[in-house]
Amino acid sequence: MLRRFCLLLLAALTPALAQTSLSLHGLVQDALGRPVANATVTASDLAGQVLTSTQTDGHGEYELQAPAAAVRLMARHAGFAPAAEPVQAAPAPLVLGLAPIETSINVTATGVTLPAAQVGNSVSTITGDQITRLLPEQAAEALRLQPGLGVVQSGQTGGVVSVFLRGAPANFSKVLLDGVPIQRLDLGGYDFANLAPVGLEEMQILRGPDSVIYGSDAAAGVISLRTRSGRDVAAPEFDSTTMAGAYATLQQSNQLLGTLGNFDYALRYGYLGSHNQVPGSKFRNNTYGANLGWRVATGFGVAPADLRLTVQRNYADTGQPNALLFYGLSEGAFKHQAETYVGLSYTQQITPQWRQQLRYSEARANLFSEVPAAAGIPDGMGDYLGLPVTITGANGYSTQGQAILSFGGSFPQLSPSDTRRRDFAAESTLQVTRGWSLVEGYRYFDEHGVSSNEALRRHNHGAFVVLNGGLGNRIFLNGGVAADHNTPFGTTANPQASLAWYPRLGSGGWGATRLRASAGTGLKDPELEVEQFSLYQELLADPSGPGLIAQFHLRQLRPERSRNFDAGVDQFFAAGRGRLSLTWFDQRYYDLIEDIPASAFPALGIPAAVAQVALYGGEYNSLDQRARGLEFSTAFQPDAHWQLRGDYTATAARVLRSYSFDAQAPAINPNFPGIAIGAFAPLVGARPFRAAPQTGSLEAVYSRDRFTGDATAYFAARRDDSTFLTDSAFGNTLLLPNHNLDPAYGILDLAGSWRLTSRWQILAAMDNVLNHSYQEVIGYPGPKIAARVGIRMTWRGMPQ
Repeated sequence: MLRRFCLLLLAALTPALAQTSLSLHGLVQDALGRPVANATVTASDLAGQVLTSTQTDGHGEYELQAPAAAVRLMARHAGFAPAAEPVQAAPAPLVLGLAPIETSINVTATGVTLPAAQVGNSVSTITGDQITRLLPEQAAEALRLQPGLGVVQSGQTGGVVSVFLRGAPANFSKVLLDGVPIQRLDLGGYDFANLAPVGLEEMQILRGPDSVIYGSDAAAGVISLRTRSGRDVAAPEFDSTTMAGAYATLQQSNQLLGTLGNFDYALRYGYLGSHNQVPGSKFRNNTYGANLGWRVATGFGVAPADLRLTVQRNYADTGQPNALLFYGLSEGAFKHQAETYVGLSYTQQITPQWRQQLRYSEARANLFSEVPAAAGIPDGMGDYLGLPVTITGANGYSTQGQAILSFGGSFPQLSPSDTRRRDFAAESTLQVTRGWSLVEGYRYFDEHGVSSNEALRRHNHGAFVVLNGGLGNRIFLNGGVAADHNTPFGTTANPQASLAWYPRLGSGGWGATRLRASAGTGLKDPELEVEQFSLYQELLADPSGPGLIAQFHLRQLRPERSRNFDAGVDQFFAAGRGRLSLTWFDQRYYDLIEDIPASAFPALGIPAAVAQVALYGGEYNSLDQRARGLEFSTAFQPDAHWQLRGDYTATAARVLRSYSFDAQAPAINPNFPGIAIGAFAPLVGARPFRAAPQTGSLEAVYSRDRFTGDATAYFAARRDDSTFLTDSAFGNTLLLPNHNLDPAYGILDLAGSWRLTSRWQILAAMDNVLNHSYQEVIGYPGPKIAARVGIRMTWRGMPQ
């Protein structure tokens, strides 16, 4: 009887025992697709404790019996960066970076997810860990540490933040959040002031146009943001961070992530509030977001599909004092802005070689600006002046007087704007051979908006095809073409190609060498608000305008265009613990839109009859610019505790052609006779406003035991700009020469964390440690020294 009972008990326990371990079989390879033999593969639990390990064979394959408590697989090999993946029944390949300082992060600039080592485009990635380590108030602070990016904030925290990529106009970079375009449709660009760092898993920067994959707006490059998902963690996780500091600054970040069977979830909330350091600049921003996924069982032997919904909603209230150093007092204006971004995607691996994806997204921005009452000193003619001030430019020129702060009218003065964009895309990826992929896609978007009580609408659709792959493990190619049709503008075609070549695959003191190059063209559709004031629309509003349009075959605004070529080299050294990168780029931006006067019509070939109707001119494609330069970056890890990196960018940007009001009749300040000034736009031969000719950054990270410290420094050279001022007599005496008007500046920030326990950390950050007085935009004082302290709690549950 006892023997029979024991046999029954053993039979009952056998299925349970089978559930206590997983038999895992997988592959370890490097970023060039080569199998890595003798790599160590470990399985660890939530606390990071290694439970079991094995070695890969000569084909880079491994077999591992993982206990039930195992949640993470990691592969290591001397001379490579480690790779890690969550434990799953069918593990993804563990891809090791080519060098210890280079993580093998996948990039999507080519339309296919590839290791960065195989991409010939100029691409860089900021990881979520790097963002967290910086303890930034705004996500844009991390972008300052990348080559080729000029980040400009107008004054205090919450002031408009623009990003100039390689000297291009700020609205020429496409910005995506979980694949959703988040451009302001009325302004064309994105204001990074309202982008909170909460929940960001990575920020990828593509330098150079890529309208093949991304369509309109990617005329200078792409900044793609991805938030965390429940699949990024092996077990349920809750993170909460609170920091407080000077000037009533309060920052909060909360995230809840995990999985429930086939469902994964990531919920986030972020808050930033500050009174700031100048009157009238109070800022408050609330951000809510979700990243939800569901693995859909399809049956019929077809692989499960992935259905994903992403949502972000943020509300921002921003005080707008205006340029305090120009007026001496706050205008008292403020704006309310709400942004909503929704994305829905369906992805399915139909066969091992064929993948399909459908995406729908919607972006909406509601802006309401208000000047509640007149501010300043009445001039007796209905306008209001600022206080007497002295304005000194970084170029040494100085002037005194009172500027017109408000041109009067009835108060409150309201400026509403409401824009919405819907996108749909279908994409199919076919693995043609082991090393080559073909991507085909179709996209459509519809946008409409209401600005100043004027309603506008347009839509666009296009198709693209991309082929990429490798010749062995040293040469990787990518090329494609896209055709896009916009309702009012017609059809445009854009090609793109890139190459990455490894002439040397070395190790030791002088390691691998990678040569890369890319070329392509891009387009940008005009903003809806700009289209409203185009010369074409001005003519339509006149009774005789339609006849003139038909008679002279006048066209609507054309898309703004760009073309680019860049080439670079990456050299690894010190057994892969160091890297040097150098990139040369040449970008041309043409058919840009500017406001032209009727006096420019003859030079542009516009008939004189049109000038009799469009007396005040209008927006027209007549501006060309160029940007050439060098980008240098380096990274070095001298030992296990230190990480050092730096970058420097030199950009020679110039206006090549312009027919604007300023170009036709430059302003002259009587105090500086003979010096032509662009009051509202740069002159031909000058640099575009606020595009820095030189930028650079340095970062040092130290980690030991429970402490991590981060020191970052950023500098920008003097930049061309204008004061944009009119004096009390409606004259030009408060204009200063444009060249080098904005002062150079450098900022040093410190951040650190101390781990008390596995769940609790103490945080501290100090911004502008040297208490430097600076202006990123002349007239707008930047924040001086400020400190924040806080605490972070992280809770992890048991794997589901």
